[in-house]
Amino acid sequence: MSRIVLVVLLITSTGAFPQRNCDPDAGLVDASCLTDPDRPEPPSKARTAKAALIEYVTLPDHPQTRPKIERQSNSISLEVCFDVCDYYRATRAGAESDLWDLAFLHQYYFSGVVDTEKFRAKYRLLAPSVLKAHSTSCQPAPNQELARCVVSQMVNSLGVSLWFVRYDEGGRCQVPIDFVKGDFLGKFSCRKIK
Repeated sequence: MSRIVLVVLLITSTGAFPQRNCDPDAGLVDASCLTDPDRPEPPSKARTAKAALIEYVTLPDHPQTRPKIERQSNSISLEVCFDVCDYYRATRAGAESDLWDLAFLHQYYFSGVVDTEKFRAKYRLLAPSVLKAHSTSCQPAPNQELARCVVSQMVNSLGVSLWFVRYDEGGRCQVPIDFVKGDFLGKFSCRKIK
């Protein structure tokens, strides 16, 4: 009996069992992944910030949850909603993809998205490449510091403002917020919507 216990202890302590697999694309999925709410999120195959935000935010069978982009003659805006929304508005010339990249970097590094850790785990392979694509004028630094520099430069070059938006009881309430700190920069203004 003691030999059996010793063998079991030896096997489990030496790592003879493979690490559990929760990614269906990597083979047979460990059953604990199906019942464990804290299972690791497999990385997304999204290759762009736009694809990542659309994938994460849009609920199946609810296309109205998709991020909304609006182009006007002198601006472009993007609204990304979880339980509340972040509304990005660029007033200077720039590619639409730059606004998507800025929104993604903001959500990844600075915003308190719903289930932030799950979002970061899912896009852990994409975030460094999006960050690197816009970091040419920033000093090399750890990702969080580099993100602060990149986001600040993109905000300035695109003329972007950010609002925290809440829809409630037929109204839309918004307040400008700081990109990096998340502090409110004024008071809420509300209006009725149709």
